[in-house]
Amino acid sequence: MADHTDIDTILEAIRAEVRKIKATGHPAGRDAGSGLKSRFRRLRLAGKGRVRAGRLLRYHDEEFIRKVYLALLNRQPEPEGLLHWLGVMKEEGRSRVAVLRMISESEEGRIHNVPVRGLKIRSAGRRAADGLRRGLARLRMRLGRPGAQKPPDSGAGRPGGA
Repeated sequence: MADHTDIDTILEAIRAEVRKIKATGHPAGRDAGSGLKSRFRRLRLAGKGRVRAGRLLRYHDEEFIRKVYLALLNRQPEPEGLLHWLGVMKEEGRSRVAVLRMISESEEGRIHNVPVRGLKIRSAGRRAADGLRRGLARLRMRLGRPGAQKPPDSGAGRPGGA
C-alpha cells in the first residue's frame, strides 16, 4: 500500500504542476522548468541585475516579446499584452528597440527597474540615423534631385520657412 500511495502523491504533484503551467501561461516542453531559468540567467549579466539589449534583440515577434517580459518583468506576458506589443511592432511600425524601451519604461518596468545595457546607445544611434535621413531628404529637395521627397518636418513652425 505504501508504494501505491507514493505513486498517487507523485501523480497529484504532476497534475498540480500541469495546472500551474496552464494557469500561468508558461510554455510547455523545453522552455518550462530549469531550461527557462537557464535561458533567463543568460539574458541577465551575472550578478549585476542588468539585461543586455543585444541578446534580447536577437529574437523576433512573439518570441521577442516573451523574452523581454521574462527579462524585464520577470513573468510571461498575458495574452492581451502579447497582442498589444505585437500590434505596436507590426501595425504601428515600431522597432524592437522602441518596444524594448517602452516596456522598460512602463509602469511595471519602472517597478522592476532592470537596467538594459546597450539600450541608450542603440536608441541614440537610431535617432542619429533618422536625423541623417531627414537631412539627406532636405538636401535632395534643395538640389532638385529626382526621387526626392519632402521631409516630414521641413520648415514647419519656423519663422521665415525654408
